[in-house]
Amino acid sequence: QLIKVILQNIANIFLLTAGLSTSLAMALVEEPQTGLVLGFAMSLWIECSQVLLDLLFDANRVFELDDLWTNTLGAYLAYIGFQYFRARLLAKNGEM
Repeated sequence: QLIKVILQNIANIFLLTAGLSTSLAMALVEEPQTGLVLGFAMSLWIECSQVLLDLLFDANRVFELDDLWTNTLGAYLAYIGFQYFRARLLAKNGEM
């Protein structure tokens, strides 16, 4: 039981690191469609890795379509928010 908990924590750390890396990559993306596709791909990768973890380690993980679309929406909203605040910061620095 302890090994299962440790493996779940390691998997969560790995997935969070991958998610943050994707967020940084999205900062370099200029087109909203590319941000949406990148968010969908990352969410799909996370959901598929949960299925793989469950098959390999019986980690009690499942693939959920709700997570797929809400994660994609969240990534897209984060992309829009980042672009908005970046534009405001650039405009503010341009005025100085």
